[in-house]
Amino acid sequence: MSTAHLTEHTEEQAAAAALRGELIDEFVNASAYLYTVPMYNLTMPSVFKAWLDQIVVVGRTVRPAPAAGRPAVLISARGGSYGPEAPYHGFDYVVPTLEAILGRAELLSLDVATVVPELTLAPHTASMAPLLPKHAASMAEAHDRARYLATALTKVAA
Repeated sequence: MSTAHLTEHTEEQAAAAALRGELIDEFVNASAYLYTVPMYNLTMPSVFKAWLDQIVVVGRTVRPAPAAGRPAVLISARGGSYGPEAPYHGFDYVVPTLEAILGRAELLSLDVATVVPELTLAPHTASMAPLLPKHAASMAEAHDRARYLATALTKVAA
């Protein structure tokens, strides 16, 4: 049985494979990572998911994980709140998923730090006005954490 058909690609397939290779090379050659991935409709934007699907490749970026241990900052803003005591607690399908894909040893194995500004819709939505103090506190905490992580990443990059 011939296996020639397994290595033949159309021009479009070859171009897609070349792009995937470029994306993987860019990922593997970075010394640190910054991901800004907002929550849209309880999940990540489709373009970010598509990027992940291109770079998470067994044998290239997973098993082995050539970027293992490198620092990564994940910033994920959301209009509401999904933490303890929030009505939609447990509905965050962005941060836990990305922390697993980016940080688990059997996947990309990055050293992930997360920043989560919440209630970003509060200043723009009348019904959320009572939540403005929580929004302000979340933003202040997110900014403080982002500054701390930026300083730490700068030291790593130096």
